[in-house]
Amino acid sequence: MTKQKKIASILFSVALIAVLVGVLAVTIWRPKETFSYFENRDYAEWPSATVENTANGEYFTDLETALCDYAAFRTTLLKVKTWADMELFQKPVVNDVVVTDDEVLLSYQEYEVVDESAIQQQAEEMAQSLQLLSETVEEYGGTFLYVAVPSQYAYFEDRYPSYLNNRAEYTEAETTAFFPALEKYDVHYLDIGAVWESEGSPVEYMSSVDHHYTWAGCYSAYRAVMAELNALTGEDLIVLTDDDLELNALPNPYLGSYARKLCGLWKSSESLVYATLKEEISFTRYDWGNDTPGASSTLAFPATNGEDEFYTFYMGGDVSETIIETEREGLPNLLVYGDSFTNEMETILYASFDKTVSLDLRSYDEMSLLDYVSDYQPEIVICIRDYEQLLSQEGNGAVQ
Repeated sequence: MTKQKKIASILFSVALIAVLVGVLAVTIWRPKETFSYFENRDYAEWPSATVENTANGEYFTDLETALCDYAAFRTTLLKVKTWADMELFQKPVVNDVVVTDDEVLLSYQEYEVVDESAIQQQAEEMAQSLQLLSETVEEYGGTFLYVAVPSQYAYFEDRYPSYLNNRAEYTEAETTAFFPALEKYDVHYLDIGAVWESEGSPVEYMSSVDHHYTWAGCYSAYRAVMAELNALTGEDLIVLTDDDLELNALPNPYLGSYARKLCGLWKSSESLVYATLKEEISFTRYDWGNDTPGASSTLAFPATNGEDEFYTFYMGGDVSETIIETEREGLPNLLVYGDSFTNEMETILYASFDKTVSLDLRSYDEMSLLDYVSDYQPEIVICIRDYEQLLSQEGNGAVQ
């Protein structure tokens, strides 16, 4: 090796080491963010070394995870990788998002073996649990209604390429087992999927970049829910019509849950649409069990028109307990619980009731749903869950 080549080799090695040391230094000493914006998750915590976790290797595993999360230029590299997977390599699935459709982003579904006997058993158990809740409500003269809303993957199952799982087999087995089980145990239910099918399954009912329904889908579901409640109760509950509402489109870019996973590189024209009442109904809102009033709106408007917006715009996202009081004592009280599909509908549901309580049992832990209903005794109780969660007795599927 000539002297010049040896010097060049040494300089290259020194430069490489300097870069690696520099990156490591930036990773360790730069201000630490604690949340991954595009992955929508908290970063791992920096581990503390102890004799025990060092000896068993747990410390080094946790340290490696933290270093990966806090690596310098991580977000930039994530964007570059996402762009390359989408545009350069044209992968059908990127960051667990199916990108084969030019109009709709879909969630990647792992391949599964559908066990119909297990599904039937889960459906029976879930229906029996809901029967207990329904009977508790009926004992004091109230009405319970279970509302099932199609998941985005179920609504757009025909948009998946044939070589990927669209869960059609599971969805068929699940709904075929669950809805008859509800009938068997005398639990009133409303299948929004059947409602939408009767309306021609409009594509605009489900978001193309998020796993929730759009305003159009939500409003259709709302009208069906209110019609069913009036039929069950014999009441004449207020049902908002197009003439009662003013529709608006949020100017902010809508970064839905799937577009978010793609680092905002997927371009969509979809906007968040919301409704306001032409004749306002004054109310006081309480959140998170606080005794002092909180937000004065059912919508969480962004500070500027340029920032990305999410489905959390409706009701400010998932809140363990929200109480809206309108001081109209002649109207019944409502309790609605369920996953995030409740949020958008809550922005108009309150207009039909004196007091509206919303629970998210994934975070509410003061008491069981059954105890809450027994103490509060609302005239109407509604559960809203999407197809993916119908048989789950965790979170909002836990009655006792």
